[in-house]
Amino acid sequence: MGMKALLIAVSDGLPRHDLASQPIGSVDASRQVAESLLPGLVGDQLPDGELSECCYPNSGVYVGTFGGTWLMTSQHDSLTSWAPTADDRRRNAYRVYMQSTVSLGGFSYWGADGTFREFYGTREKGLLENKGLPLPFERPFWAGDEDDRVAASFGYDNMPFHPMDLGDAALREFFGFVGEGAPRPDDLDAEEIFLHGFELISPPWRGGWFSRLLRRN
Repeated sequence: MGMKALLIAVSDGLPRHDLASQPIGSVDASRQVAESLLPGLVGDQLPDGELSECCYPNSGVYVGTFGGTWLMTSQHDSLTSWAPTADDRRRNAYRVYMQSTVSLGGFSYWGADGTFREFYGTREKGLLENKGLPLPFERPFWAGDEDDRVAASFGYDNMPFHPMDLGDAALREFFGFVGEGAPRPDDLDAEEIFLHGFELISPPWRGGWFSRLLRRN
């Protein structure tokens, strides 16, 4: 698997719905989001980037506002430890992180209703984080061959699936496209969705929460 992705979003519903139906907002709106999350670090504007190509950009930060959704991608370590603010918690918040070099996949979900779900794992080290009850889209993964229930192995390191497969499923559920799996007819075309790019004044990656998790486990 060669997929790498680090996306965060806040939305009134599922981000994929606004990505499918709403045009991207202004550059100023995107910059405002970037500067609110990375104060003092956002530099000059870069060319717009296709979501399919900038879901794990080598440099910079890419942002888009789509109706009631904003979406950000970057390798900056603050995104790996990001959590929604008090104002953001009035809506749904999402993060998907996939890193093929260590076979890491997972996601975080903060629901406006107080629901919290977080899963991150690697094939080598097993579960790194596993909090909250599984969301409907992930239950078939935990059930193995039994799609109608959560497998008895839930909560153990012997995951009955590759963690990047579950990360890819979260990418589809939240953002409407997949990186590695076969596309479905109703998937979004991530090559047709563009984000505004901005330079970052500081280096993008200094080793964050996931690096500490990998060292700890």
